[in-house]
Amino acid sequence: MDDKDHRYSHVHSVWKAGDLSSFSMIFRIIPRSVVAADMGLNYERLASKLENPSKFLFRDIQKLSTLVDIPFMDLIKLVSLAIQANQPA
Repeated sequence: MDDKDHRYSHVHSVWKAGDLSSFSMIFRIIPRSVVAADMGLNYERLASKLENPSKFLFRDIQKLSTLVDIPFMDLIKLVSLAIQANQPA
């Protein structure tokens, strides 16, 4: 995926600096439409999962982990915090 959106690397940089404080922050940097297309999801399906993060499957999180270049377990922690806070992204 050499031609992926440059904003994915920005998310990675924010995470690496320790400033990615929530799962929803990812979608303030990269539009949902871009992420949905790159994950092979329908936009409405992704929006539904973002409204209720407990709907995310491990394979969804793995795809997003690859796109943003954040370790799977670190992304799982952010999703878990969003679920606990019932925080839509």
